[in-house]
Amino acid sequence: MLAMICDRPSNYEKEPDCFNFMAKIPAVWEQTEPMENKVSEYVSVARKTGNEWYAGGRTDWNERELTLDLSFLGNGNYKAELFTDGVNANRIASDYRKEVIDIPANRKLNIKMAQGGGFAARIYQQ
Repeated sequence: MLAMICDRPSNYEKEPDCFNFMAKIPAVWEQTEPMENKVSEYVSVARKTGNEWYAGGRTDWNERELTLDLSFLGNGNYKAELFTDGVNANRIASDYRKEVIDIPANRKLNIKMAQGGGFAARIYQQ
């Protein structure tokens, strides 16, 4: 189920990685964990369904870096399919970077966000 798309569907054909990621995001959640947040400045939240977590966040018009505490994941080895702002995102809002990373054993993840930017991730156990 696709909860919402905010543009013409034909625009998503240009970015199949993003569209496929959004199409998999569940509409029902079992658990929600707030992460780093400051009212009127930035927000980040993780939500779980089944064995997967989906995390996301955004910032105001200030570029910033957050260190997210993912200790709620518990034991095990995790990976994240991660979408972050690209190097030109401050000038070109559609610039993004997709990567698959290992979640560090210390469960700390550094995220850089461009002005008005954000991130999205699917976190799953290996």
